Amino acid sequence: MKKVLLVGDIVSHGKIALSSMIPILSNFKLDISNLPTCIVSNTFDYKIAELHDLSSYMKNTINIWNDLGFRFDIIVTGFLSNLEQVNIIEELIEFHDEKPLIITDPIMGDDGELYHGLPDEIVNYMKEMINHTDILIPNATEAALLLDKKLPKEMTDEIANKWLEELHDRGIKEIVITSIKVEGRHYVYGIKNTGEKFRVEYDIVPYKFAGTGDIFASFVTAKIVEGIGIEEAVVFATEKLSSILKKEIIDSDKKVRDVAIEKYLDTINR
Repeated sequence: MKKVLLVGDIVSHGKIALSSMIPILSNFKLDISNLPTCIVSNTFDYKIAELHDLSSYMKNTINIWNDLGFRFDIIVTGFLSNLEQVNIIEELIEFHDEKPLIITDPIMGDDGELYHGLPDEIVNYMKEMINHTDILIPNATEAALLLDKKLPKEMTDEIANKWLEELHDRGIKEIVITSIKVEGRHYVYGIKNTGEKFRVEYDIVPYKFAGTGDIFASFVTAKIVEGIGIEEAVVFATEKLSSILKKEIIDSDKKVRDVAIEKYLDTINR
């Protein structure tokens, strides 16, 4: 059984981040551990949040894990709140005789800007993190931030593919960029280790849900662990996520919509 470590935040109100990724990946029969980076009161969609940094806890934890001989096959990183946490992950990687596969979702923003309340410096943290990354899964906004670009009002196939090439040239083996709209249609763009590019179209659900990126990254991770190629993993993730969102009951009175992922755990790995 593959040992997977999830590094990310715990959100007290909202079914996102570790609270959604742990049950999903556990349901794929993986051995899951988690290393929380911070505790956040609620999702950033509310425009106000309390964030409690756990860098000291992370540092002490990895030292104990090293003494205990804990090792991981895959490390999946999400929200990081400072550069020290990147350094802690670097130390954790160095404990291993063989480098784990590093999958990074560089959680920073959406809709062309950083999430409310996050400092501009977070872009530099993520740029440092991707130096260790094998598979990168940003949304279009995060890809732009990593490349020091602005998200254009109108994305094109040419721009998306150029961004993939630029990230690939930085030494990242495989990249998947989500949430790209080209000529009114919605795609996930990707590039394989060979340099071959692909795109997968998906049906858009006309409501904004919190945590869909975490669910998508979980599905991709699960399929990669099974030995499936990145393009096939993306096809599975887009189809499964679209299917789930179409079944969700939309509550118009809720400011932020969560995905009740518990309802789908019995069927997500079929």
